[in-house]
Amino acid sequence: MRTELTGGGWVVKLTVILSAVCIPAVAWAASPECVQSPAGVIRLCVAVQDGHATFEVSRLGKPVLAPSALGVDFLGQPETQYSAVTRVKRSSSDTRWEQPWGEERTIRDHHTEMTVSLKGNTAFNHVCGCTKCWKPKGALFSMVAVIGRDKLSVSANAHKLKIVDEKAPIQRYACSGCGVHMYGRIENKNHPFYGFDFVHTELSKDSGWSAPDFAAFVSSIIESGFPPARMGEVRGRLKELRLEPYDCLAPALMDLIATSSAKQKGTLAA
Repeated sequence: MRTELTGGGWVVKLTVILSAVCIPAVAWAASPECVQSPAGVIRLCVAVQDGHATFEVSRLGKPVLAPSALGVDFLGQPETQYSAVTRVKRSSSDTRWEQPWGEERTIRDHHTEMTVSLKGNTAFNHVCGCTKCWKPKGALFSMVAVIGRDKLSVSANAHKLKIVDEKAPIQRYACSGCGVHMYGRIENKNHPFYGFDFVHTELSKDSGWSAPDFAAFVSSIIESGFPPARMGEVRGRLKELRLEPYDCLAPALMDLIATSSAKQKGTLAA
């Protein structure tokens, strides 16, 4: 079994090769995707339930491996949530090869394989007080999350999008009609956050996106005209909402920036 993180990191591909063993399915809340060994002895199933990706194995209809977690979590961030199993591909192989020594001269490689993608969620969702991020009229903060660059695409009306500031590290694409920022993208491959696109999930009609869990660049709302004397009120309210206030980014993101810088300078191994 092999798992790999692709692109910006939000889709996990699971490749399972079954040959000598097999496993059955236990009760799933959602329809699982399954594959079994050529002889039907071993069966493996992958599913997403309540935001969690799991796999389980059975042999001759009896559970061998109970539902176990799949996926990648980031230190200091909420557990990754998944919404669906997608792009399922199945294949089989039956080949033979000769080994130079051993009891058996000819070895048979007979297996079935299933590759799936897990549709992931946004990460590092937060409210931001900087003057660059788009925010609704009258709001002190914007709400911004990141998603893998390869997981975002414009499905319609791309001609209406224009970059707000082409010189900015994050090129924010805004609607030329209403001015709303639809997403932000980083083109500099040396940037610590290259591979992440910045999105405003509150604009989505879909539910289930990761919730904001901190507040960034809080003091920057003063630059937008907010009275400095009332900053204590703002920070107090943010803490009531369990949004830890920072005057930069959250520690996990600051660590990512510092790590990227250290690798570029050669003080850390790339």
